[in-house]
Amino acid sequence: MLKRRREIKELSEKKDEFAGKLQLAQMALKKTEEQLANVLNDFEGAQKRKIDQEIKVAELRKDAERAENEVQNALAAVRAPGTRSQKTDRATGSSRTET
Repeated sequence: MLKRRREIKELSEKKDEFAGKLQLAQMALKKTEEQLANVLNDFEGAQKRKIDQEIKVAELRKDAERAENEVQNALAAVRAPGTRSQKTDRATGSSRTET
């Protein structure tokens, strides 16, 4: 009878010990899941920012390309012979367009 009570007491203590370990493991799991959720949220935000930055870079490249084309067109217009230009007649002070 005493032996049986001792066994029951030891098993109860082991049960309590394992219950405490289980609770600690569950708390650690919950903390890890929260950290994972935060990392995933940060990752998604970083991906969105990266995409936004790539779009901005593409827009700026297009703007730079358009500006370069405008400069080239303006330079070609200035250098091209036979382009229209405004000339002022010195005698009358009136302007006329020449080709």
